[in-house]
Amino acid sequence: LCTNHVAVFERERANTHIRILDLCDGTESILAGGDATTIELIGNDEPDEPLRYARTSLVEPRTIIDRDLSTGEETLRKRQEVLGDFDETQYVTERIWATASGPPACTG
Repeated sequence: LCTNHVAVFERERANTHIRILDLCDGTESILAGGDATTIELIGNDEPDEPLRYARTSLVEPRTIIDRDLSTGEETLRKRQEVLGDFDETQYVTERIWATASGPPACTG
């Protein structure tokens, strides 16, 4: 949260994102981690500090980022260490949707 901005955590189709509303000009933007990626707000104690959030997936270690809401500039604060010879470009993760068969849904 910033004095001129509001950050809202949202979930849509099993994906998480952060909607940022600019209270001065009415614009909004979305921070999304992508398909099968979790993004979350991390507590911001002071309203004028950058927005701090974390992003992680099955192939991306937990990454903490500060975002200046006025400029959009991002600063990497911390990335979880992965032991061994890990190269995230050698892995792929995706969300696959399946349609279930069975009795029709109850409508009443």
